[in-house]
Amino acid sequence: MKKMMKYIKKIRFALSLLPVAGVGFTSCTDWLDVPPPDMLLEKDVFATEQGITKAMNGLYLNMAEGSLYGKDLTFYTTELMAQRWNVMTGNVVTTSSTAIQMSRIPIFEFGVEGVRNHFNGIFRQAYVLIRNVNNFIAKLEATSGILTAQRKDWLLGEAYALRAYLHLDMLRLFGYPPVSNIDGRGIPYRTEATAEWTDILPVGEVLEHIYADIEVALAKLANDPVQTLGVQIGGDNTEQSFFYNAYRNRRMNYYAVMALKMRACMYAGDNDSRLMAGNIAKQLIESQSFQEAFPWGRERLSSGGVDANDFIYSREIVFGIHVQEMYDQFANLFLPTNTQAFTALPTSGGFWRYMFNFVSGSDHSVIDGEDPRLHQWVGYNTADGTSTSVITTKFRRPTRDDAQYRYFYPLIRKSEVYLTAAEVFQDVAYVDEIRNARGGLKPLDEVSDGTYDLQDQILREWMKDFVSEGQLFYYYKRRAQTSIIGINGGSLSMSTANYMPHLPLVETER
Repeated sequence: MKKMMKYIKKIRFALSLLPVAGVGFTSCTDWLDVPPPDMLLEKDVFATEQGITKAMNGLYLNMAEGSLYGKDLTFYTTELMAQRWNVMTGNVVTTSSTAIQMSRIPIFEFGVEGVRNHFNGIFRQAYVLIRNVNNFIAKLEATSGILTAQRKDWLLGEAYALRAYLHLDMLRLFGYPPVSNIDGRGIPYRTEATAEWTDILPVGEVLEHIYADIEVALAKLANDPVQTLGVQIGGDNTEQSFFYNAYRNRRMNYYAVMALKMRACMYAGDNDSRLMAGNIAKQLIESQSFQEAFPWGRERLSSGGVDANDFIYSREIVFGIHVQEMYDQFANLFLPTNTQAFTALPTSGGFWRYMFNFVSGSDHSVIDGEDPRLHQWVGYNTADGTSTSVITTKFRRPTRDDAQYRYFYPLIRKSEVYLTAAEVFQDVAYVDEIRNARGGLKPLDEVSDGTYDLQDQILREWMKDFVSEGQLFYYYKRRAQTSIIGINGGSLSMSTANYMPHLPLVETER
């Protein structure tokens, strides 16, 4: 009992910091109390609406674990594999040899015990959460008369969407690139709230299960209030209606599920699936309610730092989660000490120059010299006194109490919709729309005299917009690229094996 109360108090404090109309939640907000995961198995949790909403909240909070979206699947492991961080500069002590083995030639040393154990931890935590989601679905479907039919559908829709989301990310991380072999090794797809073994399915079968869960979610979220009310930042948190109507971008809302379907279709890689992804992207782009719910963050970022800027363009986030430990985690990896050495994960000057179209060996950018996202980076003085590296400041802690995006971590972003349309239809207009939203950058045709390569510019937008969000590695993998941009900005050869961390032995040797 003491352990349970300690957990609940911790969660209550964490969520008390979420802003509502510029003011934090108070610690007496009962509906924000969240039972520990094991308590989701208790029948009385599903005996009241308050218990059910607490359980729903608990699923989202579980996503914020460090081995999931609180670190590894956002700004650490997947970004190391995408070559974001330079961990072999000789001045990094906050990362272990495991980090080097995950990010350096021979890339990647997935068979090394430390690396294998690291990925085992990610896999295990994801499937523990999937089990909790399955339990939530089973218990909620068995209820009668506790929720209105509409509210029950909404929560079930979110849960089915979460199950699809988690399985897709496990497939994107551990499975065979589908564009190379749709019948290659995938992952288990678990729909029951048990710990019993299930078969490892081929990639194509996993995708079919993902599509099926997404269709259920879309049907149940057909009347999601996000379509008429928008995101609704703030509201009366003393009413249960607040739980369903407010902060819809912190939940798997209808538009987030549409974007998830787009992402899954794009990952499948075949022509029909890609066209489906492109059509979904166009449907969202042409939707007035989508645009009103997620307006572009057109702020022109300045060098004034995190307190003067919404560095994450929070209004554009279609789905994100509350990560209470994000600033501590980020500080451990990206905040140098006063000596500017031995603590931070820098990005090499070469990688940074490639990302922003800088001419090699100079500080002049033909295309992106005015890009406000440049202000998300600061110079880094390495141990040997050089300054050829930079460090991202994108997720540093804002000290302003009225920053509504505090502790908010993006998992689906509006720009992904536009980049999907640009890639499928090979239309520069979608890239130019993102550029215009980034401080009014000029169209690519105008700044480059039409000499650019569109797919290369799409890649650079992925590199710039999704810094510390874990999506760049998946961009490379879904295309099964045989070369990617390496640590120093040059080309790095890749094989299929480089894209496939080992599944836990308990999954493969039974």
